Formats: sequence, structure tokens, C-alpha cells
Amino acid sequence: NYFKENLIHRFDLNNNNVEVIRGFVDLEKFNSGRSKHFLKEQYGLNNTVNIGMVARFQPHRGHKFLIDAFCKLLKEYDNISLILTGRGEILPELRK
Repeated sequence: NYFKENLIHRFDLNNNNVEVIRGFVDLEKFNSGRSKHFLKEQYGLNNTVNIGMVARFQPHRGHKFLIDAFCKLLKEYDNISLILTGRGEILPELRK
């Protein structure tokens, strides 16, 4: 798995501590025809490791857990970005 191997190599992680969980989404339905780097270029994320989550902002989805984990990573790495996309009841709270 390219994604897993890239994470292990870039962050010197133990193979046993990394698990990639893929959703069952047909990505071709969302293919805009643009370069796969379009958003990275638009938002200046070309030289960062980007961690993202697309999910409804509800307590059981784990956004708070992901944000807490990301804050811990920020203490060690300065080239990472967190991108969260969605709508939902806890979004206003998370924006604070």
C-alpha cells in the first residue's frame, strides 16, 4: 500500500502502528478532470503532509480525537496540515 509505506517512511513509524482505513466511495463519481494537485496548489499545501477527514460533524465521528492527535503531531512536525470537510452540529464548537 503506497499510502501506508509513504507515512512509515516520512515519519519513521513502526509498520505495526499504522493502519490505513479506506472508505467505500467510488472516487470516479467525484473526478472533476482537474489535476490531482489542484487543491494543494490553490491552498499552498504542496510541501506538506496533508491529513484529511470528510464526514458529518457529529460527536461520534471522532473529529475531536483527530484534532487532539493532530495537535500532538504539530509539536514534532511543522510540515503537516489538517483538512476537515463537512457539516454538522459540532462544527461551530470545533471552529472555536
